[in-house]
Amino acid sequence: MSDQKVSLGLYPACGTMKNNLVGSASLDFSLLVATPSGTVSGVVTIHQALPLTPSQIHVHVTGRLRTILGSPFTKYIVITGTYMQPCTPPATCIITEKFEAYMFLHDNWDGTGGFEYANHVSEHLTVKSHPCFPKV
Repeated sequence: MSDQKVSLGLYPACGTMKNNLVGSASLDFSLLVATPSGTVSGVVTIHQALPLTPSQIHVHVTGRLRTILGSPFTKYIVITGTYMQPCTPPATCIITEKFEAYMFLHDNWDGTGGFEYANHVSEHLTVKSHPCFPKV
């Protein structure tokens, strides 16, 4: 989560979730965290290498952040959302698909996690934070 200090209130959190396997799906997340309520909202972009499907899927997500005690991780996050997906050709339709992700995180927002979308499951992924805004 870059080098900013987090205090009670509202703060951004951005990063990636991926592994190093060729052709596997990964995602970027851009979230806004409300610490008093423990709520999270934002957008994830799934990058996929599947034939006959869009290479990127954008999902608006909401979720919850929980504090973990007695673990190497300090945060647990679950986010969910839905998105529209075209049917597999030659069909001509649009279907609604579900998305869900979880992350076990250290204070710096690095950690491990996984996500599921459209019957595809990716687990044991590395979560790596990065700044939400470029330095000027």
